[in-house]
Amino acid sequence: MPEGNPDLSLIDIHFHAGPDIYRRKYTTREAAKRFADINGWAVIKSHLGSTAAQTWEARQEGLPVSGAVVLNELAGGLKPQTVEQSLFAHGEDTPARLMVYLPTLGITNHKSKLHRETFHSRINLDQQNSQPLFDPNGHPSNALKRTLSSMGGAPVVLATGHCNREDSHRVIEEALSAGIEKIVLTHATHPMSGFSVEDIADLAQEESVYIELTALTLQQRHQEIQHMADLLAANPRLILSSDFGQEDKPSPGEYRRLSRSWANDLEISEAGYQQMTLKNPRELLGL
Repeated sequence: MPEGNPDLSLIDIHFHAGPDIYRRKYTTREAAKRFADINGWAVIKSHLGSTAAQTWEARQEGLPVSGAVVLNELAGGLKPQTVEQSLFAHGEDTPARLMVYLPTLGITNHKSKLHRETFHSRINLDQQNSQPLFDPNGHPSNALKRTLSSMGGAPVVLATGHCNREDSHRVIEEALSAGIEKIVLTHATHPMSGFSVEDIADLAQEESVYIELTALTLQQRHQEIQHMADLLAANPRLILSSDFGQEDKPSPGEYRRLSRSWANDLEISEAGYQQMTLKNPRELLGL
């Protein structure tokens, strides 16, 4: 893909493709083709670990995707080497930063409303645990400190994963201290993350921190559609992503139409829509 990609119409920083913990609608290559059809770009995510190699292969065919790694124990865990392997596999053919997610398995008690089938018969989600990021006194684990330190200055984005509100605040503080330049608060106002609109407004002065609102959060009615306008008014670095890729969820083209219809219903300007879906994600990823 040409550096800068000035003609993109939409960037989705959170799209699931198989193989993953659950069955997905598309493979990475299939998803990339759907985003190419709408002149979009997607970050492909899998709870099984890294999508760096799959997205590198797709880009060799001119397809518009970049990768992520989720630091679940299943994928190597919270270690500098887990990040490094994915960063190397991601290549240097794109300016897009690799997204690095803190753990998403065994870290929350939230029960999803989604009806999903596991990808492999031997996957037992009850056995997937993650080590605490912080001790009872709020001090970061050595694993977290080492991993964040290794990411300072690297072409990566740190995503808070399935951290709760308290731990997310602590992660942001530790990440900034480690010199990480771009941080995204993953589905910030979803119940498992627990941030309020007021919390998001308080983070508006922290220029390294971007706020993610997912279409899935709205579609599952965890928040009302009006919430999109409220967050956009509260923080200039709001990013609307899909968090789709489930077998029964919209395609990339359908997501674009759905997100535009929501923005129109809320009387969000074209500039506001572009801010959430293109300008801010472009800045976050470095595209």
